[in-house]
Amino acid sequence: MPNQADAHDQFNQHAPILFGVLAGICATIMVLLIWRNEQTVAHRETMAELNSEADLVESLVRQRLDALELIMRGGASLIAGDTLPTDEQWQSYVAGLDLEQRYTAVVGLGYGPYIDRVDLMRFQQDWKERTGEMINIQPWGVRPEYAPVIYLAPASQATRSLIGRDMYIEATRREAMQRAMESGHPWLSGSVELFLDGGNPSVRSMIFYTPVYRGGEHPETVAARRANMMGWVYIPFRMPKFIDMTLKSVKRKLKLRISDATTVGKPITLAEDPGLSGKAFRGPIERSIPVYGRVLRLEFFGEEDAGAERSQWVLWSGLPLALATGLIAFLLARTQARAHVLARDMTRAHARSEALFRSAMVHSGIGMALLDDKGDIVEVNPAFTRLFERDIGALRGTHFAALLDHGSVGLVEQGEEGGMRMEIRRFARRNGELRHVSLVYGKIPSKDGVDIRLLVQTEDISDRVRSEARIRALNRTLELRVDARTRELSEANQQLETFAYSVSHDLRAPLRAIDGFSRLLSDRHADALDDTAKGYLSRIREGARRMDDLIGAILTISRVSRGELQHQPLDLSALAREIVDELAASDPQRVVEVEIAPGLHAEGDASLVRTLMQNLIGNAWKFTRDRETAHIRIGRDPGGYFFVEDDGVGFDPAYAGKLFQPFQRLHTESEFVGYGIGLATVRRIVERHGGTLQARGEVGRGACFAFTLPGVLHDNDDDHQI
Repeated sequence: MPNQADAHDQFNQHAPILFGVLAGICATIMVLLIWRNEQTVAHRETMAELNSEADLVESLVRQRLDALELIMRGGASLIAGDTLPTDEQWQSYVAGLDLEQRYTAVVGLGYGPYIDRVDLMRFQQDWKERTGEMINIQPWGVRPEYAPVIYLAPASQATRSLIGRDMYIEATRREAMQRAMESGHPWLSGSVELFLDGGNPSVRSMIFYTPVYRGGEHPETVAARRANMMGWVYIPFRMPKFIDMTLKSVKRKLKLRISDATTVGKPITLAEDPGLSGKAFRGPIERSIPVYGRVLRLEFFGEEDAGAERSQWVLWSGLPLALATGLIAFLLARTQARAHVLARDMTRAHARSEALFRSAMVHSGIGMALLDDKGDIVEVNPAFTRLFERDIGALRGTHFAALLDHGSVGLVEQGEEGGMRMEIRRFARRNGELRHVSLVYGKIPSKDGVDIRLLVQTEDISDRVRSEARIRALNRTLELRVDARTRELSEANQQLETFAYSVSHDLRAPLRAIDGFSRLLSDRHADALDDTAKGYLSRIREGARRMDDLIGAILTISRVSRGELQHQPLDLSALAREIVDELAASDPQRVVEVEIAPGLHAEGDASLVRTLMQNLIGNAWKFTRDRETAHIRIGRDPGGYFFVEDDGVGFDPAYAGKLFQPFQRLHTESEFVGYGIGLATVRRIVERHGGTLQARGEVGRGACFAFTLPGVLHDNDDDHQI
């Protein structure tokens, strides 16, 4: 028995230590469990907050892009009218949008027409008739298609320098423009470098294009869309400023990076918050947004130490008090209470969201209906019942399509996956009246316990449809009248040219008779005539000769305006050398130093361009005759203008307007021989090629005549960009 007593005492002696160790171990395990639980809760709360903010940012990005689309559609409506707006009208429209204040990332709102190579000269001629100025397509070069900038607002010195620049030559822009044209929907380009940024690759930008078709209609096939294509309304914007503009009202805790993940491979970073590199962040949380033909990837990063302080406090304060079970209970109760608070807040937020949605349904002026996966009506708002003249009870459970006529009667647009679908349908009211209604279908994500799949917004647009029909009818009538007037004008011009040509030929016969009989009278009856009579006969013959020369000049101008142009590549350097050699051979006593730049290549009608060069170089040769050593220079300036420059007598700039008028001369016949048709012929040749002509000079210091031929060939056309 003593052994049993000793054993009991020994047990009693070591029991407190054993129980203490066990309690300490249990308490430590409990503290560690609580610490781990606190870390998990903190992480869950942080991730919930980050996901909530990510959802908000994603929604704001979509809303901003949708707002830009609405702006472009407004511009497209202005372009698709009867006639193109003037630059002042476009600038006034954009000024009313207040882009500089509301959309700080937007560079401007512009328009570029879609021009086939065959229609290029006609477009330039129409532009000149509308504005009084020739538009130069930049960069120079012959291409199958063009899309030059003709409007860009708000106006500034920098944006006006872009007028005439061809967007279609750059691959990224061209891809987005072709996608928009062929799909009929707005389209975002990939990352581009805007010309206004000086080609700075660190500033990532995108361009938003929407197609404009003739008459404002939406052709159903790709071929029809290309055939009816007018051009693109577009908005260039800088991505870093776009993010700042979109999220300026959001109090953010996340760092954001936005990339273009449309193509396979590494996404292209478009913009990111400063400070992302060099510091540990939690994440990323990714969102992929398919919008307007591109996939934008949003990556959200949270600070790595978020919520860590609270869990560390639980650990270091719980270990010293590991044996205090009351504290353990308190911490467990506190954790449970916080979980209840979080659940209660989430329940209230859900209830508030549902209340807001129902309030919007009830008070909205647009009809709304919620449909299940079978297309049956689950719920409608009062505006919907007023539109279809039925009460809510009768509409519930009704198949939505049964309310409408079969088949759409207007625009049908299918958005991206999870997006919206729009169409125009008809329905009959109780009195038999047919009404047009615009329908917008929005998909509702599937969730457990939710049987709603679609939200349909309805709006009565019958008045608008009737107005548009009347406008289209008026447009067709106006187009027929314009075509008729155009044909009449063309026929009148052709008859006038034929009349001038015929009259010029008919006048030569009596002139030759006058000259012939005067010569016979002078030769056969000279002995019977005194000196005065002989002088009269000489004047008669000289007048007939001058009139014959004037008729020849009229025929020359008429021939320039007649016939079809035969375009072919031309070497202006070789052509100028041939003309100079001919002039030197006909006037060998002159000392003229001629400088001809090599590599002057162009495209045009060989016969007409030779006549152009003969007149310009011949004038330079003639008006430098008083120089002991004359100088003539032929070349091309950095702006793409060919020029012929001399150091002759020059002209007064105040009378420059008379230079290109037929039979207008700034010098007398005794000073310089000629009839004043050379420069008039040059002007007609340049205009027939769709080019521009300039003249500058100063009395006693020479003159310079510069011209362009739109078919100028460049070796490095592909290196230019907008």
